[in-house]
Amino acid sequence: MPEWMKEKHCPHKKKYMAGKRIMPKNLTGKEKLRYIVDEAFLAYNSARLKEACQLFTNRCLTRMSRSA
Repeated sequence: MPEWMKEKHCPHKKKYMAGKRIMPKNLTGKEKLRYIVDEAFLAYNSARLKEACQLFTNRCLTRMSRSA
C-alpha cells in the first residue's frame, strides 16, 4: 500500500479495499498475447479489455462457423 494512503484517514476504506489483493506475475516479454489477456489482465480496466477480446473472438468464431 502506498505511504500516502497509509497516512490518510479513510473512514470507508474497508468497503473498497476489502477484496483479495491482485498480484499478477511480472511480464518478461516472452509471454504470448493469449497468456497476457487471459492471465495478466486482472485489474479493472484491463479486465474490461480482456472481456472485450473474448466477446470479439466469440462473435468472430460464431460468424465463421455460420458461413462455413
